[in-house]
This record gives sequence, C-alpha cells and structure tokens, in this order.
Amino acid sequence: MISNIIHTALTLLLTLTTLSSLAADTSISAGDHWICDSGYKQEADGCTEYSAPDNASIIGLNWVCDYGYVQAGDRCEKIDTPENASLSGNSWVCNDGYRQVDNTCMALVIPEHATAHGHIWTCDPGYRHDGDHCEQYKTPDHASLIGMTWICDTGYTQAGDHCAKLEIPEHAHQTSSDWICDDGYRQAGKRCEQFESPEHASIHGNIWICDQGFRQNGEVCEEFHVPEHASVTNNVWSCDWGYQRVGNNCEELHAPANADIIGNAWICDNGFTRVEYRCDRINVPENATALGSS
Repeated sequence: MISNIIHTALTLLLTLTTLSSLAADTSISAGDHWICDSGYKQEADGCTEYSAPDNASIIGLNWVCDYGYVQAGDRCEKIDTPENASLSGNSWVCNDGYRQVDNTCMALVIPEHATAHGHIWTCDPGYRHDGDHCEQYKTPDHASLIGMTWICDTGYTQAGDHCAKLEIPEHAHQTSSDWICDDGYRQAGKRCEQFESPEHASIHGNIWICDQGFRQNGEVCEEFHVPEHASVTNNVWSCDWGYQRVGNNCEELHAPANADIIGNAWICDNGFTRVEYRCDRINVPENATALGSS
C-alpha cells in the first residue's frame, strides 16, 4: 500500500516537472523517464533486486527502519526510551508535563497562574510571562483584556500605554478602534476628501477601477483590443483552450501523434517522451515502470 502511494507521488512529481519544462520549450531524451519497481534499485540502464537489514522494511526505492528502531549505518538499532517518555516514529518525546534535558525527561515546574501545554507552560488569561512566573496584566481605562493582552474599547484608539477617544471626521465611519472614509471619499491627513472616477470606470470603496474591456493608463481608462479565440479576466486577455498566443493574436494549437492538448500547450501521452516537436516511445527496462510523459 505504502509503496503504491510513493510510486503515485513520484509519478505526479515528474509530470509536474515535465509541464514546467514544456513552458521553457525544453526536451528530454527518450528513455529517461522510468523508475525501478519496489524492491529494485537502478544500476546503469537496468534494475537489480536488493534487500533490507533486520528490523527494516522496503518502501519504494529504499528501506526504512521499523517503528521503535533507528538507522545506524547499514543496520537498525532499537531506540532506548528514557523514563516519562514515549516512542514517536524513529525517536522519542517526553510525555505531557515533562521536558527534555539531555537524554532524560524532567517534570515541568509550573508557576502560579499558569497551565501546562505538552512540554511547556503558558500564563493564564490576564497574566503575562515574566521570567519563571506569571505577572498580572494592568489594563488602562477604556480597555479590555483579550487573552494575554489588552485592546481599546470601541470608540477609543491606543495611544502609547493608554486609550484615547477616537475622533471621526466628516464622511467617515468607525471600524473597531479606527476610522475609514466612506465610499467615494479617500483619506487626506485627518479628513476625507471626495473624488471622482474617470470615464469607463466605477468607484469601489476608496478607489476606482476600469470597467471590463478597459485598462488604466495614468488617470484614464483606455479600451484595449481582445483578439478572436481569447477571453478577458481582470482586464487581461488570454487565449482560449486549444489556442496559443502568437503576437497579439491567438492561433489554433496542433498536437503531434501520441500527444494531447492541455490548456495552451501539448503533452506527450503516458509512455512517450518529447523530442523536439514529436513524441517518441520510452524504452522501459525489466522490473521498471514508465513515469507519465515529458
């Protein structure tokens, strides 16, 4: 089961790498894209069988030590777990309420107004860490504790270590402990000034955006040309599926034999590799499997 998952993951990784190479217009020689089956390793142009040491299992193209063992050179040694610790994969971790000190687990010393969380302790709400103890927070007027800090109440804003009353200018509204200009206005210092959008644009909050089919050029919106077989997204055009960009136009894409069109490019079928503008069959040795295409 695990070997199948790893095999599938390697196949997907190679396919993604291949798509990237197509974008750069590169090609890979036929015969490069195969991988030895589980329990075999590559030697020259073939695959030879190999074995794992005691207390180990073969996974894909390698071997790993079994649970409770750790690799030591070309063998697997049993993990020595200290008191108040538990196995975790090929290592050990201290139990909750303990922390690691060299190769032992020591009990946590938890101060007043604190709570243990796994291998550490944190101060309770309303307290903050101060050395090896927890000190109570002091909140200013017009503020409230949130977890281990304080924030100013609605209608107030933080000014150093206190909360000052929030002054909201005309054509603005409050947002938590600050203010923002209304739609159609933008901030100029401590006031809000009205602004207008150019032709072929719409106001969105405190900015203007050119309408579909137009794009910004300084302070105006200019219409731009969209060629045939193209679509516009966010005022940028791209060629439709099966077409490729050539200058300012979209031309139909033609795939060679043993290839399929994917978006605006073509990719060789499984078992074939790209050589210039054709797809050649991959030469796969015994005890190996072809990995997608290139």
